[in-house]
Amino acid sequence: MLKNIFLRTLGRSLPESLYARNFIATDMDWKDSRFQTLFRNDLQILDVTRNLSVVSLSPFTIAIGFSDTETKAQPQIRSQIEFRDLSQSTKSLGVIHLQHTQTISMPQLTIKFFEILASQNYCAWFVHELLLEVFEWRARRAIRNPFNFRMTRRDAKAIMVIYTCPRPVYLISVADDNGLQLFPMDLVGSLNGYFLMGLRLTSPAVPAMQRSKKIAISSIPYDRCKLAYELGKHHKNEKIDLTKLGIQLNSSLIFKLPVPSFAIDVREVEVLSTMTIGSHCCFITKPIKDQSMGASQHPLSHIQLFYYGFLKRRAVTGYQYQ
Repeated sequence: MLKNIFLRTLGRSLPESLYARNFIATDMDWKDSRFQTLFRNDLQILDVTRNLSVVSLSPFTIAIGFSDTETKAQPQIRSQIEFRDLSQSTKSLGVIHLQHTQTISMPQLTIKFFEILASQNYCAWFVHELLLEVFEWRARRAIRNPFNFRMTRRDAKAIMVIYTCPRPVYLISVADDNGLQLFPMDLVGSLNGYFLMGLRLTSPAVPAMQRSKKIAISSIPYDRCKLAYELGKHHKNEKIDLTKLGIQLNSSLIFKLPVPSFAIDVREVEVLSTMTIGSHCCFITKPIKDQSMGASQHPLSHIQLFYYGFLKRRAVTGYQYQ
């Protein structure tokens, strides 16, 4: 009964496998100008749509870059980020209240890290969030994975909000003397000329990325969604067998790393520094080479379940989901 109420209020019947997931795969392009993320404090409002990265899930931590001409966020100043879909409304669809934790100075950029104080998800009704908590509680009881970390309720709600704007999914290529890693990631973001990535500390890819300092980041089309998730199984392996992947691979231009031939574009980055933030290792990288592969397909992205329901209730069409 609870499940039926949940599905009806989301706007339409969902597949059995979908209602217990927080995120939906879609072909929405995160670069579309309809999506807007604003950083706001008592001094200034900044558009950080393409200047924000999630770097850890526990505690949930985001990074925002500030240029020398922009107001720096100070610990005593209240800050928040707001998420909007300008094609539907100029009102915020979600808000996250921030607490500044630390600062890193880079050439021509100051990176501020924030944890979460609270959040509001205006795409969800109260009954949505309540029922989802019940489903997640049941899932945790059924599957006890010792390698998973436990997110607080506050952080779990906030991460839903940040996926109101589509978050792109990339395939990450890294190689060292121990072998090759090729796996999907969506905790990746651009910050004014830098590229930040957040990877859980238990991943075997972390030491490989720290040793090699050379990474290829491939944007992939939506229709390769299932393959990307299949490659996600390699996340727990120290190396993979290229002959068993079943996909055609090319070499990146500079680092000669294997990248999928179906990639929309490939960005090669060099690791400048790493830092441990809670459950994740944050990689601060600098792009070395961007290569367009000539494909004009829609990229694979993730959105939150409640934003999906918001669009369905408004009968918005033209996009694919799974």
